[in-house]
Amino acid sequence: MTALESSEMVVEIPTNSQMENLTHLVQTSAALIRIFLTQFGLDEEWPTWGSIPDFSRNILPCDFCGWRQGCPAWT
Repeated sequence: MTALESSEMVVEIPTNSQMENLTHLVQTSAALIRIFLTQFGLDEEWPTWGSIPDFSRNILPCDFCGWRQGCPAWT
């Protein structure tokens, strides 16, 4: 199935507000990565704080993570 066959797969052009939000999210994520690299360096496995629940949806990200077996937070 492709977007040509299903209108549900069509990605709409984001609004200015959505683009501002996305830009803020990417910049915040990049800043967090810089903090981790500064604090832990390249040789330390991170993040190691374990599962951070999403209380807004009552789910744990680790419940559907494919990397859980090798995650340093679960060793």
